Amino acid sequence: MIAFLRRATIFLVCFITLWSPMSLFADQTSGSTLNTEQRMWLLAEELACPVCDGQSIKDSNAELAQQMRALIVVLLDSGRNEKEVTDYLVLRYGEEILLDPPKSGFQLGVWIGPVLFILIGVGIVSSKLFSVRDSMDTSSESGSSE
Repeated sequence: MIAFLRRATIFLVCFITLWSPMSLFADQTSGSTLNTEQRMWLLAEELACPVCDGQSIKDSNAELAQQMRALIVVLLDSGRNEKEVTDYLVLRYGEEILLDPPKSGFQLGVWIGPVLFILIGVGIVSSKLFSVRDSMDTSSESGSSE
C-alpha cells in the first residue's frame, strides 16, 4: 500500500510539474482596451505569412503580409472581433496560416505525445527503482535472519 501511495505521489508531482506551465499561455490581453492598430499587431504575431518561410505577417515585409495587415485593420474597424478575423483568414488561406495551430486531431498528438512518453518513462524508471529497492530490502531481511 505504501508503494502504491509513493507511486501515486510521484505521478501527481510529475503531472502537476509538466502541466502547470500551461497557465502561462493563457491570453492576458483584453481586446476592448486596445486600439485597432494594437489589436492588428497582436493578431499579426499569430498569423504566418503565406509567402515567407516561418515568418509572421508582423515580421514580414512582403507585399502580401502588408495587404493582410491592412485587411485585418479594415475587418477590425468594421466591428469584427479577433476570432472572427482569424476565422476569416483561416477560411481564405487555410490552417497553415496559424503559427499556433489548433490542438486537435494529429496536432493534438504532437502536443500530448512527448508529455505521454515522459510520464511513461518516469513510471518505468520509478517502478524499476522501487523493485530494486524492494529486492534489496528482501535480501537484507533474509540475510539478517540467518
